[in-house]
Amino acid sequence: MDTNFDALVEALAPEARASGTESRLMTERELAERLGTSRATVRENLGSLEMLGMVRRTQGAGTFFTKPDASFVQFLFGLMSKFGHIDDGSVERAREMMEVAVVQEAADRADEEDVRVLRGHVEDMVRATAAGDAEAGHEADYAFHKKLFQIADNPVIEFFVDGMSLALKDVLAHKRALALDIEARAAGGGAEGPRRTDTVHTPIVDAVEAHDRSAAAAAMVEHFTLWRRITEGAAPADGR
Repeated sequence: MDTNFDALVEALAPEARASGTESRLMTERELAERLGTSRATVRENLGSLEMLGMVRRTQGAGTFFTKPDASFVQFLFGLMSKFGHIDDGSVERAREMMEVAVVQEAADRADEEDVRVLRGHVEDMVRATAAGDAEAGHEADYAFHKKLFQIADNPVIEFFVDGMSLALKDVLAHKRALALDIEARAAGGGAEGPRRTDTVHTPIVDAVEAHDRSAAAAAMVEHFTLWRRITEGAAPADGR
């Protein structure tokens, strides 16, 4: 970024903090006059802020402050992966490390309603698996972990871990389907009974409900360990 961009940020930051998201910025002409630069320069730098998720521009309505969401992290990690700086494995390991910390905070903060919601997501996973609805099962799994971030109530961690989960969405969906397929084949193809891929979440909820940080961390580690134990070195049923 250049000095013109820095000057624009410094000019907008106090207004953003005072007025909050969805408030309207002054016009490009007004900003250009205040900063002593051209409208073209202001427009270009507003475009950079828009790409970063700090503002949104609507034709005919103006430019508004907004709050970055996890899609920016997804976009950034996607670019870094394409350029060879990171891979899915490193993102997945970072997510796991952060989730072990997150679940301990959740154990400190969770109330009865939080626990009820978490158990509901586990039940949704079990029902979706029994019905053969892979998409619904994955969405319930994603919702379970996202709820833990929300309970922990740290916007920085929630932002990055949610972005990691979005970046890994296809990978995680494939691994979940693979784990369930392996479990089904190990059981001789029978559909009776919940799968460990789903029920491994239950001890996490139990520990959170008991406000036991150590047990919550251990249960989360066991969750990821089981995931790897089931899928490591395995191939899907169709041989791909």
